[in-house]
Order: sequence, then C-alpha cells, then structure tokens
Amino acid sequence: MSALSNLKELIRHGHPGMQRLRSPASYIFALLVVAAAALLRAWLSGALGSTPFLAFYPALVIAAAFGGFGPGVLAVLVSWLCVTLFFDSTPGHIGLSNPTELGRLLVFLAGGLGVSWVSEAQLRGRERLLKQAREIEELGQLTDSGPFMICDAHHRILHWSNGCAKLYGFTADQAMGRISYELLRTQFPAPLNEINEILNRDGRWEGELARVRADGTSIVSASLWILRKDASTPVVLKISHDITQLKRTEQ
Repeated sequence: MSALSNLKELIRHGHPGMQRLRSPASYIFALLVVAAAALLRAWLSGALGSTPFLAFYPALVIAAAFGGFGPGVLAVLVSWLCVTLFFDSTPGHIGLSNPTELGRLLVFLAGGLGVSWVSEAQLRGRERLLKQAREIEELGQLTDSGPFMICDAHHRILHWSNGCAKLYGFTADQAMGRISYELLRTQFPAPLNEINEILNRDGRWEGELARVRADGTSIVSASLWILRKDASTPVVLKISHDITQLKRTEQ
C-alpha cells in the first residue's frame, strides 16, 4: 500500500496496524516475550535440541514490532544470554570459543538487528502518517462546510471538504488521491510552475481558475492557496469561492 493510501486510511478510519508501546512498557514487554520464549524452549527441549535459538526468533520479532529498535535489540541480547546460560552445549558458560556456537550467534544477531531496524522504520512511518493525518483532520474541521481541499506538494488531494463535494460534484471517494488540477480540468491564469514558485516564495497564491464540474459544466472560482510548512510534511490549503455568476454579469 502506498504512503498516500495509508494516509487516506488514517484520515478515514484511524491508525491501522500495530502501535508502538512507549518506554518503559516496550522494554518490559520485550523481557516478557523472551521469558515466554525461554519457557517454550525448555518445554520443547527434546524437539529443539539442535536449534537453541529457534524459539527466540518469534520473541524478538514481536518485541521489535511493538517497541521498535531498542526493545528489539534488548530481546536479541537477552535471548542470547538465555541460550548461552541454559540451552547451548555448555549451559552456564558464556564463551565464544566454539565455532558452531559463534556462527549461530552471529546469524541470530544479524537477523535480530535487521528485524529491529525494519520494525523501527515501519513504526516511524506509521507515526509520521498518523501525525500528518491529525494535522489534516484539524485543518478540515475548521470550515468543512466550505469549498476547500488540502493537497500535498504535488497537488494530490488529501482532504476534500463537503463544500467541495457540493461545488464540484465529486465525492470524497472520487477526489481523494487525485491530482486536483487533473480532476477539475483546471485552466490557470499563468503556467503552473510559475504559480508554484510564487506559492513557495510567498507562502500563498490567489487568482481566478476555470474548472469543470463532475457533470461537465464549467465554473470560475476565486482560489486562495496557503502553503503550510510548519506541518510534518508541507501541505497546501486551497480555498475556493464560486464567482461564475459574477463573471457572467461582468461579461
């Protein structure tokens, strides 16, 4: 699923998937799952005699998935101590002289660190998307009855207000994720790259835009774009006002 799809799901349904446990709960949880793995390893000692680390792989995966890199590394280290002290060929002796034991340890450490790093990246990605979704939702609650949209830096629609749905005839499901000027077949008063330069330089742009509604009718809207750089990722608030009748009167 793309980042945009994730963001759409976050806005509509809240935070999907697993959420990070906060310290110190995440580290306590890591120790508990390793303890459970040790009990399972002791119970299955006959079946897992030649593979002392096998029962601990699920423990480190679970610890990293819910806690991130730190708890994952803690689970790796405590698992290694459990195997070394209780389940290897010389229980109670911490040593790396046996090449077989050293090889197993290196494979376990490499796999555990890799899983912890990937889990940390996934958790941070979810948290970043959740923060962005909350910011967009807060913006959307300001004047949701008015015709406005929130777009990313590439003009992909992240929020589509009820007012936009009434003005342009597209539902939120039809608009979300679309490029705004492609959806509305926008005609700009100047090249889009020049408008983007003004927006990035001044933090705002305003002008008149010719657009096409879902039913094929054309309208003219007075549009104000406001760039928000203080959010987790830059977003553009685009506020519209239908001036079609005014333009016809002027003509």
